[in-house]
Amino acid sequence: TNNYASRVPDLATFEPRGDLCSTTYALADPGTAYLAYQPTSGLSFTVNMLAGTYDFEWYDPTNYAVNSTGSRVASGGNESFTPPFSGDAVLFLIIV
Repeated sequence: TNNYASRVPDLATFEPRGDLCSTTYALADPGTAYLAYQPTSGLSFTVNMLAGTYDFEWYDPTNYAVNSTGSRVASGGNESFTPPFSGDAVLFLIIV
């Protein structure tokens, strides 16, 4: 949490938005950034996102490490994501 709090100045203003993520675990400022948690190992999930280009980062909370990063264009609506590793996963998305 501290890692993301230091990189996202407005993280304290994010709201719990279980309605935006099929896992029901999300903090978001829709259209700006999303933090989604997948507690079930390896399963895909959806995040309901506003259209735009987002940088993403997969964080592995078991190993306290960023696993992979990239960019993704969202057309708006439910976007599917699959963690690239087993175990709990955190997906961070931020608009660019």
